[in-house]
Amino acid sequence: DKKQVQITLKAPGINNIYNSLCSASLAIKAGVDLETVATGIESFEGINNRFKIIELKNQNVIINDTYNANPDSMQKAIEMTSKIFQFKKKIAILGDMLELGKISEEEHIKVGNHLAINGFSELYSFGDKADNYAKKINKTVVYGKLKNHSEIKKYINLDSTTNTVILVKGSRGMRMEKIFDSLNN
Repeated sequence: DKKQVQITLKAPGINNIYNSLCSASLAIKAGVDLETVATGIESFEGINNRFKIIELKNQNVIINDTYNANPDSMQKAIEMTSKIFQFKKKIAILGDMLELGKISEEEHIKVGNHLAINGFSELYSFGDKADNYAKKINKTVVYGKLKNHSEIKKYINLDSTTNTVILVKGSRGMRMEKIFDSLNN
């Protein structure tokens, strides 16, 4: 007799589905009952600064994905934002992806193109390498370069913005959580 339970994940992303399936398999193999496994998985809310979705007033959302960044994680975050919030205006605030060596410029350009392909209408960058995001980006994407963490307030006023999702992401060394904090306060 096979038992089934329905589980709703609070943490978004296909990676969390895979992690939950692996965890469930190991727990069941270790003798944990199915209901306890389901309760445990449903209680997981994700990790701070890793694609953490914060709902604000005026149907605005900020995604705090400031823990770290590399070309693959940038592209996945952009795709996930686009899929989850397909009917919202999309803004990206991206810091440098550090430690890429000779491929740095090329990878930043690819991420910029990925933004346009996935329906982002605005891009604000922070860091020495971040200008590369905009090098070959579609001209319909509004671009701004930030000189410091708090300058984002010049470009985005959440009190007058509605139905918008803002993705904040960059390498750990860029301290992008300061931009998130500036927007969220």
